[in-house]
Amino acid sequence: KIRETAVHHEDETGWRKNGRSHWLWAFISKEAALFKISRSRGHKVPKKILGKKYRGTIVNDRFSAYNKLEEETLCTLQKCWFHILRESKKLAKVHNEGKYIHRKLKSIFAEAKEYEKKQQFEKVPELIAKIEKIASRKYRHSEARKFINSLAVRHKYNLFRFVGNKH
Repeated sequence: KIRETAVHHEDETGWRKNGRSHWLWAFISKEAALFKISRSRGHKVPKKILGKKYRGTIVNDRFSAYNKLEEETLCTLQKCWFHILRESKKLAKVHNEGKYIHRKLKSIFAEAKEYEKKQQFEKVPELIAKIEKIASRKYRHSEARKFINSLAVRHKYNLFRFVGNKH
């Protein structure tokens, strides 16, 4: 059933089994939930579940295994805004630059949600431009630079797939 979904969420978390470290992988859609315990946290776990020809969209955090999965399958990624805003909120607690980033990202996400309601996919380039504008600023703290560059360079095309998506 997960292989047939147009959109599903994936995440992994640590799991102890007989005193040894494993990973609990979760694959969640509106219709189904699948859990897999594995010694590996690598991209091969979801690739084996989904197959090489999976064409759906996977909502996920910015963990690198999903980037590799995208390269080796036909899937697309949607970065999870809950994870993004949670991370930017943590930045806001330790750096003034983080406060700016968090405030801007919250605003952009709210705007994207409005476009989603109206299925205005043509607005996505404007949203990406706003992400790029945040990234164009000079940040003193490497943590802030690393976070925003990850969004604006590596993941910018995977931030707004939900806008205009009927799923």
